[in-house]
Amino acid sequence: MTRVGLRRTIPVRDQSAAAAVRAATRALGLQLGFTAARIGEMDLVVTEACTNAVVHGGGGEALVVREGDTVRFTVFDQGPGMDNVERCARDGYSTADTPGHGLGTVLRLSTESDIASAPERGTVVDTVLAASARTPRTNAVYDVGGLVRAYPGEAHSGDAIAYRTITPERFTVCVVDGLGHGRRAAEIADQAIAAFDAVEDPEPESTVRALHEALRGARGAVVGVATFSGEDVRICTLGNIDVFVLGAERDTRIAATHGTAGSALRRLKTDTIAFGADDVCVLHSDGVRQIREPRSFPGLIARRASTIAALYYRDHERRTDDASIAVIRRGMS
Repeated sequence: MTRVGLRRTIPVRDQSAAAAVRAATRALGLQLGFTAARIGEMDLVVTEACTNAVVHGGGGEALVVREGDTVRFTVFDQGPGMDNVERCARDGYSTADTPGHGLGTVLRLSTESDIASAPERGTVVDTVLAASARTPRTNAVYDVGGLVRAYPGEAHSGDAIAYRTITPERFTVCVVDGLGHGRRAAEIADQAIAAFDAVEDPEPESTVRALHEALRGARGAVVGVATFSGEDVRICTLGNIDVFVLGAERDTRIAATHGTAGSALRRLKTDTIAFGADDVCVLHSDGVRQIREPRSFPGLIARRASTIAALYYRDHERRTDDASIAVIRRGMS
């Protein structure tokens, strides 16, 4: 089982903010044993991406988390955006009287990177930083973008995301929102994720029932489970976890359910939805406002899962709760 790490969020309001983001990524690089030279390259990626967010985007926010043996660094803004990312990434090209090396540096020194931008829609720069920019990445059957953030000012989050590969073609993901926030809510989320990990045959409805039993007598949580197999995805929720699937020609939204794992188990229902090669499935807690226009960002469905998650989070997060969003699609080369 893989559990999505808690993102550290850092405001990027002016160019001095890059120092705090560098310190956060550098600390994770040191934990992972990266060389001094590689940490220097990470510093350049962070500095250039944050500078672009301030100079061209008017400021934004950076997200930092350890993912296995890598560091994921994401920065976004809601500025004027770019109409041609490829042109803007060429060394020497600038619209703000700067040397024009920023995006090119990010692309060269990141192990993986994805830049989403559109006129008047801002920019998201999402990167993976491994021990080397040339570290080969494993092509997984499913591409997962998970983002978990604590209530502002809290060190713990009651939201959690975990996923498991059952067989090469069978995959399951669980999103949990423990009631409340802070340490007590985080303990509930931990219990739920442990129960998810213990389920031997993670069909969505039976998994939700197992989580309900594991949380009996506790404060409770709302949960959502999706299992991908073959050409479809089966989904079961208990409580207000929002779920929808974007396809090339149709969008399908799962109706919200009522109930709370641990205390109020209503009648459960499993929805089965076709899930094609280019489809995208999204599950999120109510720390992210309902995404009423999921295709509003141009070209979104073609992006990597982590970039889609960051875009939705940027545009729909609530600052009054923990937040979590999981995006799943089939692996991209």
